[in-house]
This record gives sequence, structure tokens and C-alpha cells, in this order.
Amino acid sequence: MKVFYDVPSNEPQDYDTYSTIYIVGRQEPLAGIRRFGARRGLPCVQNTAPFVLRYFSQDPLPYEFVLFGNGHLIAMAMTAALGYVLLRVAALGTDRTRAIARWALVLALLGINIEYHLWHLVNGTWSVGRQLPLHMCSIMSWLSIWALATRDQRFYALMYFFGIAGAVQAVITPESDFAFPHVRFLNTLVGHGLLVVAGLWVVYLEGYRPTWKSMWKCIAGLHLYAVVVFFVNLALGTNYLWIMDRPPSASLLDLFPDWPWYLIPLDLLVVAILSAMVLPFSRRGPALAASPALANERVDVAEVVANQQSPTSRQ
Repeated sequence: MKVFYDVPSNEPQDYDTYSTIYIVGRQEPLAGIRRFGARRGLPCVQNTAPFVLRYFSQDPLPYEFVLFGNGHLIAMAMTAALGYVLLRVAALGTDRTRAIARWALVLALLGINIEYHLWHLVNGTWSVGRQLPLHMCSIMSWLSIWALATRDQRFYALMYFFGIAGAVQAVITPESDFAFPHVRFLNTLVGHGLLVVAGLWVVYLEGYRPTWKSMWKCIAGLHLYAVVVFFVNLALGTNYLWIMDRPPSASLLDLFPDWPWYLIPLDLLVVAILSAMVLPFSRRGPALAASPALANERVDVAEVVANQQSPTSRQ
């Protein structure tokens, strides 16, 4: 792919300012656009795929991702609306409806993971350094698929604490070289958004209730997992869990000192966030969840107990 730059002679000869790009005989006016590569002094590559296929191509779109830009806000709103509708339909529906919604969530998470790896394999960009499911959200995605499909309660605490806490950070500050509506950007936003939905699902529809004990067990498990990943990073020269260096995209870690000192405030931040996630449940009664389905079940049990204790039932 050849790219020819037509820069006015009275402008600086760099890639931040140019008037027109000529691509394989076509003229594309892109004046004033600052590209991902342009900011780093690299040649700008224009995506020349057909209109629809360009959103699946490995070439970037003719504009870069902007944190909290229109595309980012639209994608977050779409993901939030999708999650709300899924949870609402499942909570108000019948047992069959809830089962269908649960399997829809399972298949959506599975499809997103399969698409992620297939896309990188097809485009020759799959690598051990980035695509192994060792990041927190990656491994939580596969655990969520298993736990939702089998209703394995052993993973509910992990889904609530790390599925929600980790994925919310990724939705707010996504790591993506592509902008909306490229499939890679949508995969990142929707995939992490569904992790949040899965974490809320186990609370509102499966009856899981987080406790201080479960929180500390999850934190202990996280530290053990981080030790294992640390040695994996040393062996492979990778940076999974971002424990060897801060992520290249904007994140909360930018507010902390350099490695390894940022791991200390990061650990304290994890404890603070997870503690805040327990507080709403620590002051409630023994009820498991607040979903209409579970509420109806509790009402039925209460009616049975009341009938057994009434004078009429004793006669």
C-alpha cells in the first residue's frame, strides 16, 4: 500500500499537518486530522478497504480513538443499554426466559473471545505477548462463561469483584489502537461491558451475596495468581496483569510512581474498591438478592411458614 503526502511548501514537513493524501490513484482530503501514527512521527496509513470491510481490517480508520469522545461515549451507552435490557428481561421473565437470557450472555461472551483470537490469527497479529488469556479481564471472561453455563457458585465471588472492578476500568479507559465503530474497538467495549453484566447477574439473579470473608479470599487468590503471572512474564518477556510496567494506554496507573513502586498503591486501590463493593451488602438482612424472581420465591416461602404457624393450620 503506497501513501503519497501532498504537504504545502509553506507548512512544516511533518505528519501532523498536511492537506491531501493520494492513495492508489484516489484523492482523500484529510486536512487537520491527527492520526495515531502521525502523533508518533510515523507515516499515516489510510484504510483503503471497501466501506463495510474497513471496519474489520487491520488498518486503522482515518481518525484515532479519543478518550470520552463521541465514539467512546456512544459505545459505552450502547453497552450499558444492552446490559440493562438483558438483566431487566431476565429479572422480570419466567424461568425459561431467564435461562434463555443466561445462555445468550454465555454465547455472547464466548463469541467475543472466539472472534478476538480468530481476527488476530487471520491478520497475523496473534502473539504470545498479548493474546494469552492471562490478563485479569481475559481470564475472568472464560471463568464467567464456565460459571454461567454450569451455574458453578465457586466462581461467583470472582465474577462479582474482579469481573466488575476490572472491566469497568477497561470500559472507561479502553486499550485500543482502533476507533469506533471498528470491530476491535467494539469487541473491547462490549466484551468488558458484558463482564460487568455477568458480575451483576450472579448478584441479582443467582442470589450471590458478597461478604468480607469472600472479598479477602479473592484478594488472597489474586496475589497468588499475580505471583504465577510474574514468573510467566519473566519467562516470556511479557507484561500480563501490568505488573512489569504500566499499560501503554491511559489508566489510573499513570497517577502512580514508576515500577515497581506503583504496585503498592495499586494493591491498596484494589482493597479500597473491593471494600466499597461489599459495603452495600454488609448492612442488609439475610436476603440473598433483590431480583423480582428471587423476591417472589421468598414471598412464597414466607406464606408457607405463616400458614403452618396459623391456628387454622393446626386444627
